[in-house]
Amino acid sequence: MPVPAVNSLEDFRQIVNSDQLTIFHFWAKSSGPCLAIAPIFEEFSEEARGFLPCYTVDIDEQPDIVKEADIHVLSSFVAYHYGRKIADIADASPRAAFRRLLATLIEQVKAQLTPDELLDDVASSGEHTGAFAKPARRNSY
Repeated sequence: MPVPAVNSLEDFRQIVNSDQLTIFHFWAKSSGPCLAIAPIFEEFSEEARGFLPCYTVDIDEQPDIVKEADIHVLSSFVAYHYGRKIADIADASPRAAFRRLLATLIEQVKAQLTPDELLDDVASSGEHTGAFAKPARRNSY
């Protein structure tokens, strides 16, 4: 089943500001790497159905969302919780690192960590060097 697309800035803000951890894939139809990683994200979305909502944002169709999310690199995956960006991974390579990021987020959601515990655990993970960002950090892509 396809990952739902976010088609307005208003919808994006509503989803991001909810109390549920969510993951977004920022992509473009014209990007080969985006198209290559999309099936992996779709598979992950199916595995996470019911407890970790996943969405896509087409950067060509939603420039306002891209600006608000401060996206500069494709393919970008960003996790939000309680309105805060808690993790991001850009370029999604290698695939194994991307899968570890997603698996880590799933386990943390299952463990029902608080937002602060989630931030501390994700940001301190040694396996994901350079892939995670504390909420106050701006991307330097």
